[in-house]
Amino acid sequence: MNAGIPMIGIWPFSWFALAPVIWLEWLIVRRRPPLGGAPVGKAIAWANVASSIIGVPIAWFSWLFLEEALLEDLVPHPITTRSDQVLDAIFNAAWLTPYDDGRLRWMVPTAMCVLFVPCFCVSVLMEHWVCRAFWKGVPPRETMRAVVRMNLVSYAFLVLVVVGLAMLPGVKW
Repeated sequence: MNAGIPMIGIWPFSWFALAPVIWLEWLIVRRRPPLGGAPVGKAIAWANVASSIIGVPIAWFSWLFLEEALLEDLVPHPITTRSDQVLDAIFNAAWLTPYDDGRLRWMVPTAMCVLFVPCFCVSVLMEHWVCRAFWKGVPPRETMRAVVRMNLVSYAFLVLVVVGLAMLPGVKW
């Protein structure tokens, strides 16, 4: 009997997205006037490394806790319909139910996109904290505005990458 699929296992592969995400976020905020001469690239790089190393596991464990404490009871049992399967993929995104019939082809990317929500929240908080250390002369509100803007764009990019990969015929999850 398979115990399930812990989605934290995909975490090491997220490191491949780190360089494009840093570059994309740098493009978003490099010319924002309130940041002035602040070290934009260095702040974004360190903020993303911190949120990748620390933030992703925090977000995953948070969803897993929420899943175990509250969400698991929302999935109907037995899982018989496609809508039950979708609820299973959403509410059990941190630790997917194992299936051998090809459902993982769409369930893994769905779970990844669901987990982007807590990752986004943790990233914004962590990256704001790191960027504040680099952008000392920038008002906290402007730092938060820049961090939210760059994370909205980078997470939209990550969703597009996951959906694009899911649509490729040879990709197996």
